Amino acid sequence: MELVEIEDPTILLSTISKYYDISKALHIFFVLSNQAGDIWVEDGLRYYMHSKEAGRHNLPHIHVDYKHECSATISLYDGKMVDGDMPRRVMKRASKKIMDNQRYLMECRRGNTAGYIKFFLQCVIEQCNAYIYKLERIKNIYKEDMQSIEVIKGTAVYRIMPVIMKQIVFTKKEVQEMSGVSYNSVSNIINQLVELKIVIPDDTVNKKGFQYKRIYDVFVGTDNLWG
Repeated sequence: MELVEIEDPTILLSTISKYYDISKALHIFFVLSNQAGDIWVEDGLRYYMHSKEAGRHNLPHIHVDYKHECSATISLYDGKMVDGDMPRRVMKRASKKIMDNQRYLMECRRGNTAGYIKFFLQCVIEQCNAYIYKLERIKNIYKEDMQSIEVIKGTAVYRIMPVIMKQIVFTKKEVQEMSGVSYNSVSNIINQLVELKIVIPDDTVNKKGFQYKRIYDVFVGTDNLWG
């Protein structure tokens, strides 16, 4: 068994699977500290507390950072923003999660180590269940789409599909370089995949980009979780 230390809790299983074979078994070991600041990391939201904090926030609160783009200090009493610049849509998600877990967060704030560990493990279970669901959804989507592409003539599409599965957001040039299929063939096949609604044009990153939409939706969380 290979032991790998991962310090960044935001790393996704999809990223780990690119470098290690986790298809058969994955053993996860957590090293906990009652001084740890991070409480939770979920879908770009990082929840954390400071063990000793000076300043004007006298009421029980938690700090939330969103993708290093914005942050907020949120009250544990009512889930409202005390300070920060977090957009309303993100704040709504953070506030709901905080109020749903208010009791555990209060215990953590009071330095109750047992309460913190219980809350932390609850978060781990929820995250693992979410990842298991996502992996199953991805597998089922890929299986369905592999049946849909049977209408495309030739074998080149079977060299292209693993590439777009891995990249999710891509350009024709990237697919050509990674698959070894000629650019004209790649262009023709991707156009057919667009007609089949397996991929869609995506100009958010590149004007000539495409997106494997159903897989993308699973990763970013817009897919209907738990079916």
